[in-house]
Amino acid sequence: MGASQATGPTRAETTAHVLGTGRWRVLADRSRIGFRVKKMGVYYVKGRFRGVDGELGPDGHGEVVVDAGSISTRIAPRDWHLRSRDFLDVRRHPKLRASVESVEPAGDGGIAAAVVLNLHGERAPVELRGHLHHLPEPDGNGDARLLVHLEGKLDRHQFGIRARPPVEWIVGREVLLDVELGLERIPREDPAGEAPPS
Repeated sequence: MGASQATGPTRAETTAHVLGTGRWRVLADRSRIGFRVKKMGVYYVKGRFRGVDGELGPDGHGEVVVDAGSISTRIAPRDWHLRSRDFLDVRRHPKLRASVESVEPAGDGGIAAAVVLNLHGERAPVELRGHLHHLPEPDGNGDARLLVHLEGKLDRHQFGIRARPPVEWIVGREVLLDVELGLERIPREDPAGEAPPS
């Protein structure tokens, strides 16, 4: 008789081990997408997107939607330029969409998220790594809210973002990502959150 083969945990079970069971909505007031880009190969320009929304399901799949126009580097002329056709082209591409394929434990005790990013009309995979911790509730329950911090990088050329010279020559291709997502468990009876926002 052949020995029975042991099977490992399913992706849903692995995700539940990381996030806990149930569905999660993104808390806009506790979330932001930060980034850093090198300028002239010397120093970094930092910025962030504040308009973040979305939902994650119990199997780790979900979507995070970002308002491209919410970008801010705290310098108004530069922010206007980043919204223009040279970079994000927010008139044609008002939303950034991150399709979350999985959230799993990482070997360093943290977590790894596999994401397909839809940016500037182009799609490409991005790997994010980081950690999470529970946010305490007023009633003392620490299981209903999470704060997730993730880091990664992307090549803007992969998403068709190329500025006109001479700006293109002085802005780095590599974009370093610093993501913070506040998550709140959706009650089972809550009809809201059945689908991520459009």
